[in-house]
Amino acid sequence: MNLAIEIKGLRKGFGAEGNRIEVIKNLDFSLKNGSFEIIMGQSGSGKSTLLHLMAGLLSPDEGEIIIGNNEISKHNDEKKTIFRRKNIGLIFQDFNLIPTLTAEENVMLPLLLDRKNDNKKAKELLELLGLRDRVHHLPSQLSGGERQRIAIARALVTNPAIVLADEPTGNLDSPAAHELCTLLKKLNKETGCSILMVSHDPVVSAAASKVHVLKDGIIATAFATEDNPHIVSERYLAAIEG
Repeated sequence: MNLAIEIKGLRKGFGAEGNRIEVIKNLDFSLKNGSFEIIMGQSGSGKSTLLHLMAGLLSPDEGEIIIGNNEISKHNDEKKTIFRRKNIGLIFQDFNLIPTLTAEENVMLPLLLDRKNDNKKAKELLELLGLRDRVHHLPSQLSGGERQRIAIARALVTNPAIVLADEPTGNLDSPAAHELCTLLKKLNKETGCSILMVSHDPVVSAAASKVHVLKDGIIATAFATEDNPHIVSERYLAAIEG
């Protein structure tokens, strides 16, 4: 099987001995190349922790995280940073845009970190995402949905093989959240990048092809969404309550 991400025996806890909380417990997981999938779970279940482990923003206590042919769990912080910048696009709930930079400059930031100053890709993405008339606007001059689309363009500007999205619709109203999910689905099909998104919303999750349910520190079950929020809601609740 051609996998974008493979995780084996992953463990991660927080706190000192005696007060330690084990968040991820001997977790196994895989994501196929070119797929768009979701991780769902209750608040505090460790969804964001798991995504941050995959991104190399956190280090596991035990286990393997393999992205492509790279076992990033064995990389030091510097190697993780370089690998992430070249291979992984990150989208956060809070956008994380630089307030003093324009839309175009925010999108170009990952390229500038690699000393590349070609704005052609940034402009192409902003146009693709319907932001051609917002290129020179600051984040404060844009709506929440527009800011999130800038964050998506920034995540895609380096042509990453994988996009990891942490509750990207959390600060958006329902129409903007639906628009964002439709956009991610389109980008997945057109670019072939693998997308893994954390969400707690069945409507959002139905845009993906598959849902993985995180419960008690492991993936309790996984199921196809069938593009139906009702099916997602029913199967998710059954997994959480079962």
